[in-house]
Amino acid sequence: MTNPDLFYIILSEVTEMTDKKRFGSFIKQKRLEKGFSQKELADLLYVTESAVSKWERGVSYPDITLVSVICKTLDINEHELITSSEDTEFRRLKCESKKYRTIRDIFFYSYVGGCLTALLVCFIVSLSIAGELSWFFIVFASLLVACSFVPVGFRFINNHKLLYYVATTYFSLVILFLTCAAYIDNWSWIGITSVAVLLGYAVVFLPAIIRKYVSNAFIRNNIPLVTVAASWILTVILLLTIRITYEYEVIGSIIIATYCFIPAFVIARLVVLKTINKLAKAGLIALSLIPYYGISFIAGNLFNYDYRPDYAINFTDWRNCVNGNVYFLQVAVCFLVGVILFVLGWKQARKRK
Repeated sequence: MTNPDLFYIILSEVTEMTDKKRFGSFIKQKRLEKGFSQKELADLLYVTESAVSKWERGVSYPDITLVSVICKTLDINEHELITSSEDTEFRRLKCESKKYRTIRDIFFYSYVGGCLTALLVCFIVSLSIAGELSWFFIVFASLLVACSFVPVGFRFINNHKLLYYVATTYFSLVILFLTCAAYIDNWSWIGITSVAVLLGYAVVFLPAIIRKYVSNAFIRNNIPLVTVAASWILTVILLLTIRITYEYEVIGSIIIATYCFIPAFVIARLVVLKTINKLAKAGLIALSLIPYYGISFIAGNLFNYDYRPDYAINFTDWRNCVNGNVYFLQVAVCFLVGVILFVLGWKQARKRK
């Protein structure tokens, strides 16, 4: 064996001995920080006291199967155990996580405690003043809505939080509507309000629900179109629900609503269309708003009223022609902006080709 080989062998042995010493010192330090004796640590790890002593003296390493239980017992991570050093970043994150949990717990118990206190006070006041629990149930339903919107219930939910939030907030609102209806003894508006709120929920939450829970490729690729379609269906249901309570021309209203949704369908389709560049797409979206100009004409013919004043244009007489002037300016702006953007997009597409 040559001298250089001997040197490297001796160096590796010294290094290994140093590593064992550092490892043993680290184990001892963490054991003392937790307040364990060698025997207590050995009992917790189901090893002999002699084995712990050998680790701390740098005579041997623990078996690899004991790594996780040692880390758990001494409150360290695997990286700290292997490197025999403090992982400051891990400690910082752990400390911040603990602070976050503490703040979350304080908020949860304070909020729930405040709601329960308010509920108790209203219960006592309702009995002492009114002699019955009349308006108390409205307060109860209102607090239920507040708790669902915060939402404190996330503390107990691990999966499907979005669905949980949408369902709890919506049904808590419905419960509030029902409670108010029972209090004023008027149930005619319940269906209208519930469907109207559901329509708003569809517009706000349906895209996120589809992205998170729907795997169908067509639906995922056409989220705006699906959202508009769902909104149209709920709008029709809302109009039919109103008809149950109030007498009005429901067929004409559905036709008008459908006509108003046509540009929305066009825009929803254009948004996801990838064969047209953004400028041309924006131009087409602006142009698709022009059909709204015909709403008064269609409504006038459906509901038999004089729609002509809505189209009277005279920029010297804004008092009598305000609707016609405003409508005309809106159409002119949409047309000019749409044509300009579409032409710019068309030129940009030609340059790229």
